[in-house]
Amino acid sequence: MEKVWLENYDAYVPANIDYPKDDLYALFRKSATAVGDKDALIFFDDSVAYRELLSWTDNFAAALAAHGVTKGDRIMLSLPNCPQFAVAYYALQKLGAVPVMINPMSVSREIEFKCTNAEAKGMIALDLFWDTFFPAAQKMGLDLIIFSNIFDLHASHSGEKAERQGGALDFRELVMHEYPAVEPVNNHPDDLAVIIYTGGTTGDPKGAMLSQMNIISNTWGISNWFGIEPDERGLAVLPFFHGFGMQVMLNCFLLQKGSLVLMPTFEIGSLFTLVDKYKPTTMVGVPTMFTAINTFPDRDKFDMSSIRVACSGGAPLPFSVKHEFESFTGGKLLEGYGLTESTCAVCANPVQGLNLEGSIGIPMSDVEMKIVDLEDGNKDLPIGEIGEILVKSPTVMLGYYKNPEATEATIKNGWLHSGDVGRANKDGYFEILDRKKDLIIAGGFNIYPKEVENAIQSHPDVLEVAVVGVPDEYRGETVKAFVTLKEGAQLTEDQLVQYCRENMIRYMVPKLVEFRDSLPKSPVGKILRKELKDEALSAHRK
Repeated sequence: MEKVWLENYDAYVPANIDYPKDDLYALFRKSATAVGDKDALIFFDDSVAYRELLSWTDNFAAALAAHGVTKGDRIMLSLPNCPQFAVAYYALQKLGAVPVMINPMSVSREIEFKCTNAEAKGMIALDLFWDTFFPAAQKMGLDLIIFSNIFDLHASHSGEKAERQGGALDFRELVMHEYPAVEPVNNHPDDLAVIIYTGGTTGDPKGAMLSQMNIISNTWGISNWFGIEPDERGLAVLPFFHGFGMQVMLNCFLLQKGSLVLMPTFEIGSLFTLVDKYKPTTMVGVPTMFTAINTFPDRDKFDMSSIRVACSGGAPLPFSVKHEFESFTGGKLLEGYGLTESTCAVCANPVQGLNLEGSIGIPMSDVEMKIVDLEDGNKDLPIGEIGEILVKSPTVMLGYYKNPEATEATIKNGWLHSGDVGRANKDGYFEILDRKKDLIIAGGFNIYPKEVENAIQSHPDVLEVAVVGVPDEYRGETVKAFVTLKEGAQLTEDQLVQYCRENMIRYMVPKLVEFRDSLPKSPVGKILRKELKDEALSAHRK
């Protein structure tokens, strides 16, 4: 499966990219030097110019070096979207140290596992979560513990130094103190730049090792694809500690001299206020975020017309959500696809050209994708047949940290085995059906939850839906749907099942429907289908 399928490929896809030879810090420094007085970040109505952000970054790098951080050291980075994240991220890159991304809301067990697995030397965390992170850091014997208040670099800060206990250091004090300047290290393209842990839904999380080249090639590919240029302003609502937010927002915008409006948490009212006030042109999110935008009761009081393009990933985008968002904002909502193991997006619908509903689009520049059989993954499948999606690209990770067995099982002959089930059409557009592990086999029929979810989502009263397979004595497995309804909607199980019978093949119709007030979600808003399946299995055993 190669890009030559697409008749008008050149009209949709930028030419192969001549990637810069600099490393991440050098690219950030070039941007900051070129547009020094321009806003890099907007955070709680305070703007941070590129010149100021670079100065803070260099000061913090000097502070880290003075406290013993050197090339190759792994440092846990656990901050929300705030100026301190950008400062710490690029300061570590300047030293050749490796940020290990971790959700600020992690529990002690997660923190301790990732610290141990990554062989971390230090930690940078938010003081709001002191009671969780500080005991974990002490227990793990970390050499360097730094805590930050979320407003440490905000104009409203009083300038007073926070008192830290037990040898922990204050982020603001380190940034503002005069340490001897340090020269940037010379990072090689294959040097480890970042570790991001995958979900760990089927066992312990695995640390995806992303190199300088992985991140830079992905940054330039995404920037070219979506047209991110210096006059663009991004709404950074997805967290930077997640690959999606790190790449499409932090790196794409700051390395392309754009500006970012930061949201430390997703709150729908604040989102509308920020878009109305600061007019961002680009945003990325997961389908649940766009659903929240579409259904916000006061949405007509705000101007959302600045949004030129938005990208949805992380889960299938329902047609109804796409249509409503585009009608409301006037911008384009594109569905894309990527994995932590491929750094971020490797496939998306183009901004110009055919935007195919239900498709994740076409491979980006310097990305190859193909479909192979589900049994052993050795047979390439023709157009239209269902199999596993494989990816080959300079964005594919180096491997999993300290886990060669998992690396060998995932990357074979240069191809990343995604674990996602899909197919491609004659024009090279790919479609995701589901994860291999989420496939439901009922009475010998393969049922892909996404297809059932799409049909149920089309009901005018349905807000969100997740479909799982549960044991069935006769069919082996059967379909259960967890559904939330729009405000004020009245819908019974019988009515929904009848709607399904009218809109999908009979063997796909859910045998069980459970209405919920809400569905469990990850920190980035992705519906946690596995959690629902575990609940259903537990209930079945009783």
